[in-house]
Parts: sequence; structure tokens; C-alpha cells
Amino acid sequence: MKNLDRKVQVPLSDVKTCSRCGKKGERFPVCKGCGEKAYCGKTCQTMDWESHKRQCGKTDRIDLLAFIPMIATLMEWYRHDNLASTYNISVYPALRHQIVNSPNPDAPLDQLSDGSSTRLVRLGDPMSPEEVIENPEKWWPTASNDQVRSRLRRRIESERFLLPSMVAILMAIMGEMYTTKYLPAEDTYDNKMKRRIRLKYRDSPISDFGIVKGSVEVKPEDTLAYEGSDWQDHQGMSRFMRGLDPTNHYWMYFTTASGEELILDCGMYAFNRCQVVNTRRYGLELDPPIRDAPFYFYDRSERKPPVVHREKERFTMLRDDDLQGATQWTERVPSRRERQEHLKALAHWLGEFMERLWGNTFTEDVKNLTAARCLETVDELAVRFLERPLYLDYTAVSDSDVETK
Repeated sequence: MKNLDRKVQVPLSDVKTCSRCGKKGERFPVCKGCGEKAYCGKTCQTMDWESHKRQCGKTDRIDLLAFIPMIATLMEWYRHDNLASTYNISVYPALRHQIVNSPNPDAPLDQLSDGSSTRLVRLGDPMSPEEVIENPEKWWPTASNDQVRSRLRRRIESERFLLPSMVAILMAIMGEMYTTKYLPAEDTYDNKMKRRIRLKYRDSPISDFGIVKGSVEVKPEDTLAYEGSDWQDHQGMSRFMRGLDPTNHYWMYFTTASGEELILDCGMYAFNRCQVVNTRRYGLELDPPIRDAPFYFYDRSERKPPVVHREKERFTMLRDDDLQGATQWTERVPSRRERQEHLKALAHWLGEFMERLWGNTFTEDVKNLTAARCLETVDELAVRFLERPLYLDYTAVSDSDVETK
């Protein structure tokens, strides 16, 4: 049964408007107690206090820079978990067939019929996914070395289900973080004050997040395509399939109340561009274990970003009315029957949202997989948000945690 009390608490939208008088300005100070109100000066803050004090309370703010490893790790976990097979979704063809050509980094590019260039991976005899991992030399015998072979496998893994994975994670963050609200001790059953948990970036609250559809500038040698004689892709197209398309790409966006625009792209490993964060100090005990995770993050105010992202269309999740309503189905439930009810409802709402982004239909299996991963992520986040010292201990990623690839 859905929890009607589990509602998204929409954060402060901007710090350029006084929360009391409506005056406009460059940037007003934010209430230090809750981070949910901005005031043009002491007068407005004092005059608003009588109505504001009951809701003010306390807000625990987690810096986005400290939370990125959690998001990146969950994205990497999705690439290796066993949920896909539960929903009859097979492993990517390139990870269940032998590679019979030599798509090494120094090899010439392949010319396609449309005049474009790419690095073509030709697939031969079938192999089991387990055998690909256990016997990588058999999977790609002509690789220049083990590092090149491992990198190609990881690039291929990074191509799959990028959009559904992002939707699952951001929906889980909405459900576990943005439904929390301040309650004074006298209003709780256990006489313990409840705090809000919110994301911030530096000293400004995150006001919105969602997914961008656009393009990314990458070199032809950093794109992949696949060719095989005895396999078909998930749409039934035989012989040839493009890899992740840089002209039709998706990434996460975050905006702050003070106007910063932030990009988090967890699909750039497929294009040979990313950072890899060491996840061991974050205490995530996942199955299978994840030791490091790729991501690409930057503030759009940078004049010369390492990679150029061009936005075509933006889709909010935090401020989407339908998804706000669907957070009622993200609560952890003990019974199998209730969980199935939640999965079915989430699959519907998340499926509708993804199809709006993609402009095409997803199979029911993919919708169900997305909903299941969302609830798995809710479980992981819920455990951490129960222990206040645990999530407050998150610190921004440092140079020692990150390796540029």
C-alpha cells in the first residue's frame, strides 16, 4: 500500500527572491537553521520568524561533491548485479561473444556506410558471460595487453541501460532524501527530533535535479560499433549495432538556488573519458562488491571544460508532479505482496517518464528492472540515512580518491 505521508518537500528554488517580501536581488542570505528560506535582510527575517519558526528546525546538508561517489558506485553496481537476468534481459552481445578482430587503440578506424568513422568490434563464436570474465584472453585474443582488454570490456559495460539507471537512482534520492522533514521531538512517537536531509553544493542548496538529453563532443576513435553474423541486438536487428551514441546522450543535471549548473555524467567511460573514484572508504557493502566507479563531473561555469556537453532538452525529476506523487511507492515494505505492488506502480510511472525522455517505448522488462533497481537503491540509502554520523561523515572527493582516465 502506498504511503500518502511520503511526500516530496520541494526545496528553496532560488536565493534571488526574498521569501517574505518578494524583493529581487543578486543573492540573499539563506536561513542557517533550515536552508529553506532566503531573506533580503534582518527586518524580513525577524518579521517572518513567527510563522517560520515552527517549520524551520534543522537540516542536515550533504555536499554533492561528497555524494557523487555514492551515485557513481550505484551506477557501477547496476552494471554488475543479477537483476537484469531476473527480468529476462540478456547480457550485451559483445560480452557473450568472442572478439575476432583487433580493435586496439592504435588500430586504424573503420569507415561506415554513412561516411562516419568508428572503432568496430567484430563478434564471433558465443561465449558465456562468466567465461568472458574468467577467460578474457579467449574473449579477445588479439588485445595489445591485459589493460587494453580490461578497458574495452569496461567501456562496453558502461554502454548499457544508461538512462534507466539514472532514473532509478534519482528517484531513490527523491524518495529517501527529499521526503524527510523536520519534526520537533514533541511531535514524534519516540520523542526524538527528526531532521531534514538535503543536498547542497558548496554553500548553496540544490534546488532541482533531473536528466538532460543532448550531445557530447568525442573523437570518432572513442566510439564503438559492433558487427556479428549469428547474434541480434535487443530490438531484433542483426549483424550491426552502434554503441552508445554521442549525438543522443543523457546525463544528470543539478542546479543550486544560487544559479550554479552542474553536470554528472556516468556514461563517459564508454567514450574513453572519465574519472574513477575509489569507493572503499564509503563503506558500501554491495553484492557484487564495487571497488571503484567511473564518473564525469563539472561545474558549467568553467570556461574550458574537458568535454563539451550540448543540451537539447531538460527533464526535471525533483519538480515533476507525477514523479513527486510516485515517491509514495518508494517506501521500504516488509511483505513480498506489498513490494510487488510498489514495483508495479513504480514501473508504470518511471516507464512513462523514460519514454517521454527517449521519445520511444521501453519493454515492460526494462520498466520493471528500473523499478526494482530503484527500490534496491532505496534500501541502500535508507540504511545510511538511519545513522546520522555515517552520512555526515561523507566528505568531498579528494585527488587521492580520484584517478583520471
